[in-house]
Amino acid sequence: MESDLYTREELLASTAGCSNERYIMRELSKKYIELPVKDWPNFEMSWDLTASAQHFSDDGISQDDFSLAYKEPLLIAWVKMHELDNALYGHSIRKKEEIWSIGCKDKVAKVIAYCVENKQMTPAHIQPHKSLNAITIIGGNHRLAVCRALELEIIPVLIERIYENDLKNIINVDRVEEAI
Repeated sequence: MESDLYTREELLASTAGCSNERYIMRELSKKYIELPVKDWPNFEMSWDLTASAQHFSDDGISQDDFSLAYKEPLLIAWVKMHELDNALYGHSIRKKEEIWSIGCKDKVAKVIAYCVENKQMTPAHIQPHKSLNAITIIGGNHRLAVCRALELEIIPVLIERIYENDLKNIINVDRVEEAI
């Protein structure tokens, strides 16, 4: 017999129009908003390198829409964070000290909360532009902002297969691998 009783979190999540897990993560993240990096709890970025999770890299796109846009899984390129930063173009440029002043504070805080809770994150999706000799971020600005604040040396990013050589011509790539 199924119970009609709900937890407080389930009721609040339902009222907020989101899943129980999303509601809990949103509530957990609030304590990190504008918290100085030096006061962050210890955590590591844990990456979800599966092809089935790649649609999360594009910030809100559904699995179906992602599959229509990208006929095959994206590649995972491991790059040096400082080289990626030096190659970013236009609106994609962000400095370490701008962690809370550019972008959405709630999203940065959610990245921190997910990591503190040992949840995996999908790498950022980038696109190299050969003619500009630069890179733009398709999705994952806030994930990259947290990586930058943590001073991570090497990170994974997602790229379309057709851009692999363009990326290698713009920055050094440690390695490229297929999604799991």
